[in-house]
Amino acid sequence: MAAQKLTKHYQKPWQLLVSVCLTRTNTVTKELTDIQTRYAELMEKVELENSVYNDYETRKLELNHVMNRTGAQQQKKLSEKEEEKITEASRMLANIQDQEDIWAQDTAKLEVASKTSFHDNNKQSPHRLIDQTLHMSVRDDSLLNESSTVLPYTPLNEGETLRQASERLLGTYGIPASNTLFLSNAPCGVIKIRFKENEERGQVFQGAKVFFTKVRMTSLDNIDTQNTQRDWLSVSEIQEQSQIEYFQRLERFL
Repeated sequence: MAAQKLTKHYQKPWQLLVSVCLTRTNTVTKELTDIQTRYAELMEKVELENSVYNDYETRKLELNHVMNRTGAQQQKKLSEKEEEKITEASRMLANIQDQEDIWAQDTAKLEVASKTSFHDNNKQSPHRLIDQTLHMSVRDDSLLNESSTVLPYTPLNEGETLRQASERLLGTYGIPASNTLFLSNAPCGVIKIRFKENEERGQVFQGAKVFFTKVRMTSLDNIDTQNTQRDWLSVSEIQEQSQIEYFQRLERFL
């Protein structure tokens, strides 16, 4: 009897779900690690050693050479032509120095913007953690039968494609289709979640097949930053708040 009951349960259809992996890429570069910093300094040194003077530097060296050669010949009487050449070199070097002083003053006024902001502690804001890649996530206790952070999902309606279901799902979270880019109409991953027979959903389905679609944000315009239905989390934050087995499946395409 138990075997017959089990067989009947596994003869039930699968519930088809669509889950969207919506990514907001980082807008500034991440801070370099120690080894990355040392490697960058080495590459800069190698590039400098292999470089040649540009036209501006070459001209400045030539003018300095004229002035230095003249200084070594101060005891010798210079011709009128040589004096004119020296005067012109001195004038051009003075102009170059004035221009470089202006550039130095402009550079000193520059301030590098901070990579942190007041948005960082607001998980509902897509403007947080601009140096990291974020994914739209939701808190759910139904899909995995326990409270866990998951990527947003929805049942696939009859006659609906994965792309159509994904766009409908994004709309429910206030994400306009015009602000997104689908990397493919085909799923980037799929997982199976089996239901227990004594569950309400297990009376109809033996389990769920969740198809993931990969989507990127192309613009944050007209996005409701105070929508409390979803969070924007980094991969490490998702890992901390997700079921281990579920995250292991996500990790392949996050």
